[in-house]
Amino acid sequence: MNRNIFRMLVLGLTLLALWVIPSGRGLLPQVAASDDVPDLQECESQFETCKAAADDKKEKKKCKKKQKRCTCTYVCAERMAGGIDRQCETMAQRNAERDCGSVSPSDIPPECGHFEDCYNDPDPACERNLYDCAVAWCVREAASRCVAEETQDCIDECMLEE
Repeated sequence: MNRNIFRMLVLGLTLLALWVIPSGRGLLPQVAASDDVPDLQECESQFETCKAAADDKKEKKKCKKKQKRCTCTYVCAERMAGGIDRQCETMAQRNAERDCGSVSPSDIPPECGHFEDCYNDPDPACERNLYDCAVAWCVREAASRCVAEETQDCIDECMLEE
């Protein structure tokens, strides 16, 4: 039984990869399209507002650091847009068997359904669909974490630059 589930998982992942990659559907939005990414004018405006409200040199220095972080966030989003999400998706797909291959009933996210639903359903496709959904969810989560980590690394490096 477990061997068949594993085979179906691999088949499901392969089919998912064959559907996602050629269709151009990204698992993640581009970093630069995110609402969290300010533009350079916003960074400058926030800096001016902060500086005007600052009472002493220490507070103005904090404003400068916030502006630098804002600018780095923008620069990194621009630098990584369209590339890092694809790289992370590819890596997550490549590591899917290792990272997402052994799915237990407790690993199935609510949006995929519940393992208990398959007790009354004699069709083996019920369990297979649950596991395929859980693995696809796991891959999306891994890709999302990868993008967040790569973006944060870029911002940290940018902050160290003078």
